[in-house]
Amino acid sequence: MAAFDLETTGVDVESDRIVTACVARLGGISTDILHALADPGVDIPQPATDIHGITTEKAKLFGVPAVLVVAETVDRLGDAWAAGCPVVGFNVAFDLTMLDRESRRWCNEPFAIDGPVLDPLVIDRHLDRYRSGPRTLAAVAAHYGVQAEGAHDAVGDATTAWRVMLAIGRRYPELAAMTLTELTMAQGIWHAGWASSFRDYLIQRGRTEDLPDGAWPLRPWTGRAA
Repeated sequence: MAAFDLETTGVDVESDRIVTACVARLGGISTDILHALADPGVDIPQPATDIHGITTEKAKLFGVPAVLVVAETVDRLGDAWAAGCPVVGFNVAFDLTMLDRESRRWCNEPFAIDGPVLDPLVIDRHLDRYRSGPRTLAAVAAHYGVQAEGAHDAVGDATTAWRVMLAIGRRYPELAAMTLTELTMAQGIWHAGWASSFRDYLIQRGRTEDLPDGAWPLRPWTGRAA
């Protein structure tokens, strides 16, 4: 599988930017890892730096132009799909949508999903829907007995997501009865069902800000990327 993760300037896919990107082909005969630091072209807010540790000064000094990081990340994911590798990422709809917006911003073209996608968060939430507690990457990794690598580091989070996906596959062998295409399509249905239920829960409690949408693995283009 090709493990994928981004660290960014924030969580708004329409206006925030990529800071680091990882695409790691793991589990085969050889390991191939892209770990790129970008100069995002904007200041990195302190709350984002507090999470991933990368300052504006570091990105400007050591980062490469964002357009190169975006183009290389798109190419690496395309190569993985062309080789028959599914792309795995935790809450991957965020990362894929962010990459799409950055591709539109810097490369003037949308990002296309050209192969199977696996999201341990979506799968775990469906298969063990009534489990209490948080569903962060660290919490889900602990639940499956997986050692989490460096949190909020693109390589660490990508590797942890890959290990969690393997652990879920071992615990739920019925997943192996599905083709990768079937599993990708099923995750879209599972996510839409979760989003609808969670929206109802939030609305009932008067919490109408930041309601989740049901789009997976790529949120629709809004036409408003900054």
